[in-house]
Amino acid sequence: ATVPSPLRGDPGPPDPPGATPAVQESGDLLTVSRSLADGSTLLLLADASDVRETVAQVRLVLLVTAVAVLLATALVVPLVVGGALRPLRRITDVARSITRGDRGRRLRPTAPGTDLGRTALAFDEMLD
Repeated sequence: ATVPSPLRGDPGPPDPPGATPAVQESGDLLTVSRSLADGSTLLLLADASDVRETVAQVRLVLLVTAVAVLLATALVVPLVVGGALRPLRRITDVARSITRGDRGRRLRPTAPGTDLGRTALAFDEMLD
């Protein structure tokens, strides 16, 4: 005997062999209905509310994590860039003091193998 589906009514003729049944949604209820060869209907029901809650929690965690990473980046980048540019500021300060008349100032770089170190050496050589 055919069992009518509460969501679809009378199932009608059996599904063709190998047909993929469609999933129907009604709120948090997922339903798959399949007509069997003997005329009966197989009805599968699943509650998707737990899945929806989990997806909502994952979205919240991703959002909070993204905001935290952006804030951390906004705090760390200026410190790193400031540290990287410190030798250049030192070169600028020495150049300005020499311009104001302190002709004896030199940079004497501590890392002459770097680009800024080579620039500082060239600056010192130019002054000498």
